[in-house]
Amino acid sequence: MKGQGISEVVGEAELASGKSVTAYRALRRLYCSRCVSVIGEGDLFTRPGLEEGTALMPRCLACEPFVLRSPEEKRRAAMIKHLLSPSPQNHTTASQDERVNAEVQKRIGPALKRGKKHNSP
Repeated sequence: MKGQGISEVVGEAELASGKSVTAYRALRRLYCSRCVSVIGEGDLFTRPGLEEGTALMPRCLACEPFVLRSPEEKRRAAMIKHLLSPSPQNHTTASQDERVNAEVQKRIGPALKRGKKHNSP
C-alpha cells in the first residue's frame, strides 16, 4: 500500500443544493468524516472544503448526496448557455426563438447536412 494514493478525481458533481463539487473515487478503504461509515475501494465521495479552501475530509454519498456530471453534460450545458446568451453581433428585434434557431442552424447546420449525405440511400 506504500506509495499508493488514497483517491483520484473522477469529475464534477452537483450537490442537492445545486453547488458544484469535485467527485473522487477511493483507491483504498476510507472512512466518512461525518458518519464514520466505510467508503470502500472504488466508491465515489466528495471532500468539502475547509475555510482555508483545503479539501481533506472525505464525505460518503449518504452524508453528501451528489450526482456525477458527465463531461458531455458539461459541454452540452455550456453550449445551451452560449446559445441562449445575448450575442453582441445580434441586435435585431427578432424573437428569442428565432435567434436561437438561427444560432443552432449556424453551428450544427453543416454537420446535419453532412449527416444527411452520408445517411441517404
